[in-house]
Amino acid sequence: MSATDKHCNIAEPHNNVEPGSRKRNSSGFVKPRRRRSKLNVKITRPVYSESELQKGFEHSDRHHFPLVQIQDRVRRIRCRLRLKDVGTFIVNLLPIVHWLPRYNVRSNFLRDVISGCTIGVMRIPQAMAYAILATLPAVYGLYVAFYPTLVYAVLGTSRHISIGTFAVVSIMTGNAIDGFLANKADTDISTTITPTTAEGTITLPPDNNDQDRVEVAMALCFLVGIIQLLMGILRLGFVTIYLSEPLVRGFTTGAAVHVFTSQFKSLFGIKVPRFSGPLSIVKSYAHFFSHLSETNIATLVISIASIVFLTAASELLDYHANKGFCNREDTTEEEEGESGQPVKKKPRNKLPLPTELVVIVVATAISYKGNFEQRFGVNVVGNIPTGLPTPSLPPFRYFAQLLPDAVAIAIVAFAISVSMASLMAKRNNYEVNSNQELLAYGSCSIVSSFFHCFPHAASLSRSVVQESSGGKTQVAGFVSSVLVLVVLLFLGVLFTQLPVACLASVIVVALRGMFRQFKDILVLWKVSMIDLSIWIVSFVAVVFIGVDIGLMTAVLYSLITVIVRTQKPYCVLVGKIPGTDIYRDIAVMKDAEELPGIKIFRASSPLCFVNVEHFKASLYSKVGIDPQKELTKEGNGQTCCSCSCLNGKASDEAGDDEEELSDEEASPSTPTPTDVRDVHTIIIDCSMFSFIDVVGIKMLQNIVADYKELGIRVVFANCKAPIRRSMLMSSKLRKDHTIDLGHMYVSIHDAVLHFSTPSNSPVSKFS
Repeated sequence: MSATDKHCNIAEPHNNVEPGSRKRNSSGFVKPRRRRSKLNVKITRPVYSESELQKGFEHSDRHHFPLVQIQDRVRRIRCRLRLKDVGTFIVNLLPIVHWLPRYNVRSNFLRDVISGCTIGVMRIPQAMAYAILATLPAVYGLYVAFYPTLVYAVLGTSRHISIGTFAVVSIMTGNAIDGFLANKADTDISTTITPTTAEGTITLPPDNNDQDRVEVAMALCFLVGIIQLLMGILRLGFVTIYLSEPLVRGFTTGAAVHVFTSQFKSLFGIKVPRFSGPLSIVKSYAHFFSHLSETNIATLVISIASIVFLTAASELLDYHANKGFCNREDTTEEEEGESGQPVKKKPRNKLPLPTELVVIVVATAISYKGNFEQRFGVNVVGNIPTGLPTPSLPPFRYFAQLLPDAVAIAIVAFAISVSMASLMAKRNNYEVNSNQELLAYGSCSIVSSFFHCFPHAASLSRSVVQESSGGKTQVAGFVSSVLVLVVLLFLGVLFTQLPVACLASVIVVALRGMFRQFKDILVLWKVSMIDLSIWIVSFVAVVFIGVDIGLMTAVLYSLITVIVRTQKPYCVLVGKIPGTDIYRDIAVMKDAEELPGIKIFRASSPLCFVNVEHFKASLYSKVGIDPQKELTKEGNGQTCCSCSCLNGKASDEAGDDEEELSDEEASPSTPTPTDVRDVHTIIIDCSMFSFIDVVGIKMLQNIVADYKELGIRVVFANCKAPIRRSMLMSSKLRKDHTIDLGHMYVSIHDAVLHFSTPSNSPVSKFS
């Protein structure tokens, strides 16, 4: 029987009615009661190898050739450069041109106004608090809350994110400013000599004033914008894929620890210098506890009262919202979630109360009435100039020293912002363009840097509130900017006596959400130990090494885990589930059966130079036949009825591989040597090969040749088009026809059916 005479049988779908389930309804008609139907598949087709499939059906690998891909890319670029398409390209850079003319005033305007007012009330206290976090006067936070929002509304593609101050970016900015000014001070100390006496004395430079910090922040903001703009032009939006969710959550939790630590001096009224470099957080705590006796009691009372009020109000609002959810009658309605399980519909979130603004207004009034600054030495915000800042150029001379910090901030800000934008888009059924988002973020930073702003990003809390309060478009951003503008022009002077401890309290309470991410440890412990290690390394590196270097350390470790998993992939033998054409891991699926004379091997990774030795050792170990040892024994005249002990390298690597598996995945026993006469075919499942390099191809050719000398045929199944093309092209160029289309089958089942027939089975030379 030839290969084309055998057939695979699989069923047409049909529904089943449970016997004896027919009953009469109120009208007297018989109504069948249907049970959950079983869908069967039945298809009759020939057994195909790749060569037979390509003879019967049109096939082309043209689009896989690198030269063709380059030609197609050049053709698309030339089409874009045509004059009639230039205008369209420019318009696409301004998304507001698309959505503003179609804006539905009747249904969206009122919602956007309400949402914008809500966000504007949140922006004011957060902006002043996060400016203090960035080691800048509070008014500069209001500038960040105003200018970037206007630019993003014109260029951004998200309808819901709120651009402005963000805690993690602010702390990174503060660290960059402190590090830069510390280096500058060291240089000034070593070069500044003032002849005040006859002998001459070294005069320390004056303390860094606010103007120095603002100039550094402007240069940093401009540089961040340039980096993000270049990434957008070069279409490098994909770089965020290297920031996995465990990495980002561990990073933000570690950054939250730095933010929390930096607020101790404001909460207790103690002068604590900002340390930089590795173990800076340890130095900060050591200095803080050694000067704890210097605590300003009035400042501490204000901090405790503010934190207690903000926490209690937030918890009560959460409790009230949850209680209302439970008492709603319509919560019995269910809908299918992403996992396929029914979940309850979430009620619409209510408008949040401006508790932060209440604390700031009340504290400012009490501080002004009681003259806290003079009577108790409470640190206050001080003078807040009214009006808008005069545009000025950032100091370009600082760029070289700030470049490493700017790269880290640019990537982190983009990763956080685009993640929030994608989440909001998914929840509201629209799409965002990551490359256009990069252009928008870069433009926001460049434009706002001329108006004394520091780096910024999308705020997680404000974005959620903007969506839950009914916001539909970035018109809500325009409305919130109007409120900030009113404060800048008219109301800023009213916050002069605001205690800094209140702003620190707002920051500390806002960190609760980030500290809740410690719960990730329990989840990751059960799901993936590797992801857990990424989370822990990210957190520990950021806390003890620093935010910028810690991020790079976390990214490097994350990439190493990918390399290690690629270097030692999970390799198994698969067997057939009786009565089906389904093949599963025999170590996991107990019903999966190995077929007589056939071994089916699968490796769950690409095949490249880093894992070819492990692949070969695992294949020899799982199959139980080492062709090199068998051929050596044949040359020595020994009996070759079975394979002796596997070579040490294969045994060691196979043992390591088994130790990495869980109890459920591990093989019931170590593979034992197999009689060569019991195996006539080895099928390598290539479905997991995303790519293969020349080293992997050469190794496969050697395996096929070695087993062929033992009378064992090695074939491949589920080869993707790029894998086939690489293997065939390598064989053609090397003039080595060990592997051709005749060795490739469209599926494992096709190969099994073909070699299950005795006439098609190779005969072992030891038979």
